[in-house]
Order: sequence, then C-alpha cells, then structure tokens
Amino acid sequence: MLLNLINEMLLDYDGVSYDTLEALFEYLTREDASETEQKLYRVISARVKSANQRFYITEPIMMSQDLIM
Repeated sequence: MLLNLINEMLLDYDGVSYDTLEALFEYLTREDASETEQKLYRVISARVKSANQRFYITEPIMMSQDLIM
C-alpha cells in the first residue's frame, strides 16, 4: 500500500516538492522503520530525479525486483 502511494506520487508528471520528499525520507528512515522501508528509502534515493524544484522517478518501484535483495 505504501509502495503504491509512493509510485503514484513520484511517477506523477508534476512530481513532489522538496518538503514532501523530505517528509517521506524522514518517515522511511525513522528509528523504528522496517527493513523494507529502509530498502525503499535506498531505492528512491538512487532513482529520484529533479527538475524545476520538483522530484520524481521515471519507472515504478517494484516490490519483487527492487526491494528483495
């Protein structure tokens, strides 16, 4: 469910603001974050791009391929 929301937000043409991305990163790296949430943070950090002060990804993050390491 969280993964679907993240894909919807970051795959959007308009992307998200810095504040939104920062809040997402804070949530994914909080002290009691699950291992999956920590992996999700690393995947997003590696893929995120920016333009016009907006942040986005160009391909969906897939649970099976991207988060199982």
